Amino acid sequence: MPATATIAPADLAEPADLADIDAYTLADGARRAGIGAVLHGLKPQSSAAQFIGRARTARIDYRPHGQIPLAEYGTGALLESCAPGDCLLLDGGGIMLTAMGDLAVHALHRSGAAAAIINACVRDIEAIEQIGLPVFARGPAITTMAGRAKIVGIGDPVTIDGVTINNGDLIAGCRGGIVAIPWQDRTRALTEARRVLTSDQQMLAGIEAGESFSTLWAKHKALPSLPSTQGN
Repeated sequence: MPATATIAPADLAEPADLADIDAYTLADGARRAGIGAVLHGLKPQSSAAQFIGRARTARIDYRPHGQIPLAEYGTGALLESCAPGDCLLLDGGGIMLTAMGDLAVHALHRSGAAAAIINACVRDIEAIEQIGLPVFARGPAITTMAGRAKIVGIGDPVTIDGVTINNGDLIAGCRGGIVAIPWQDRTRALTEARRVLTSDQQMLAGIEAGESFSTLWAKHKALPSLPSTQGN
């Protein structure tokens, strides 16, 4: 139960509830509540991997046979639309070309963003490692899509791996994946996550006291059948 590296800002409305809840626990809570979804295809590109915040969505219009001036790529407008605590969520359609590099990540970090989540590739991962901002992507690459793409639809819903995420949804990540929860359902997910956290603490206390694991599990973790959720 590691503490989340990036604490949610005050505008999340439940900062006290979020301070010690990581993505693993939040995903468990969402699953128990039958809401939200998990993205498994995007992986952390540096050792910084834990975050929680609100999604700031956008997508990339990629034209493989066209030419788009670099001045029209639109990184600046997207970065400047991000508020402190936002998780930039840029849908590049899973294309194995780079959509972002260390300069943009550095600017995001300075702005107070919680994470960058890119459904494409990123470059400069050696430099990104030094910045400390959680960055998730399909992987690293060396060839850019700039010149044949532009960022569009800032604030519009995006769909990644069949999971639709709206601007402002609650989103959290760790090395195990990313969980997205509709903002209007956050209280239900957080309530269940708090129960999971409490049961984890009870399990750990019992283990430290030398109690039987199977007895502790039956007492604190045995659950009825859980509802299935999108992407889980």
